[in-house]
Amino acid sequence: MSRCEIVASLSLAADIGMGQPTGQSLRTCLLALGVAREMGLGEPDLQDIFYLSLLRFVGCNAHAEHDAAVTGGNEMAFRRGMATVISGEPAELASHIVRNLGAGLPATTRVRLVAGAFAAGSKDARQTIAASCEVAQLIASRLGLGASLVRALGYSGEFWNGKGLPNGASAEAIPLSSRIVNLARDVDVLSKVGGRQLAEDVLRKRRGRAYDPTVVDAFTQHAWSIREGIEEGSLWDQVVEADPGVSIPLAGDRLTAALKCYADLADIKCRFTRAHSPAVSDIARRAATNLGLDPEAAAAIGAAGLVQEIGKTGIPNGILDSAQALTPGQRESIRLSTYLTHTTLARCHGLEAINALACAHHERLYGSRKAWSRCS
Repeated sequence: MSRCEIVASLSLAADIGMGQPTGQSLRTCLLALGVAREMGLGEPDLQDIFYLSLLRFVGCNAHAEHDAAVTGGNEMAFRRGMATVISGEPAELASHIVRNLGAGLPATTRVRLVAGAFAAGSKDARQTIAASCEVAQLIASRLGLGASLVRALGYSGEFWNGKGLPNGASAEAIPLSSRIVNLARDVDVLSKVGGRQLAEDVLRKRRGRAYDPTVVDAFTQHAWSIREGIEEGSLWDQVVEADPGVSIPLAGDRLTAALKCYADLADIKCRFTRAHSPAVSDIARRAATNLGLDPEAAAAIGAAGLVQEIGKTGIPNGILDSAQALTPGQRESIRLSTYLTHTTLARCHGLEAINALACAHHERLYGSRKAWSRCS
């Protein structure tokens, strides 16, 4: 298994947490790489762009609980809508908040949520984006990625005109890799919503504001032919093959360190599960050893404990953080987390056995829990 596969897998979990279809970050990666090559960038920049595209949103679980409180419980749905306006002008952002915050909730609740959002202002947004960037940087560092990539992850919300977050960096102070990836993601989202026409209209509007004019010009010229060459049915394979760097195999302690990234990203999402997965992993591994299982089997069980909850990224925090009894529909959402764990890990060669164990952790011996209809 390679580091590239682990990062691509983490990006699938991040997509779900952002309310996007799985594979959105993979498409962004291929689009950003293609445009960067047309711009004549060298291998170091291409490698940063590759991993930045995949890791940009992995830290957003750090403020999922906060986002759920601000949005009335379903932070994922609100994030999905915000993706089209997050790089827009303040008036555009404010209009979206007024029209969509707390959608489906009683009018009095919506008024309270909107008033709270405007009262918190940009300071609140700055803190959440800074937290997201910091977690993404920590993950990249633990995976052994380079200093320039780690630095670029700190600029994920910055604008060309200096009016972005978290630090108000502007123009050339923002790493070129960040300027390219930020635009690539928006192009992908906007194209899915309104096709090429909407995307081009928004690029023109934000040129010189949120976006680097030179990067906008490159995307306008090359993005559409590159998108046509991206095959939806084989996004994973295309991304793995496109890795500009040397493939780094992961095994032993290096693999364990990588799997701990899944644990932390899952556990940080919910107040009730801080440090939960590493504790489960340790207890399960020691229990397996005490039962006489061989070291390889015990290690696999410990590894499954680290990744067992990554599918929880796709469950709204309004459900996960609830102190009330869950409704039948909410219980079905919780059961979905097992499926999301499976799909997040399924393409990682060498994790098949670990994935199977992780997806069985809600089962009972007599089959009454049966997320996967298993027993015994």
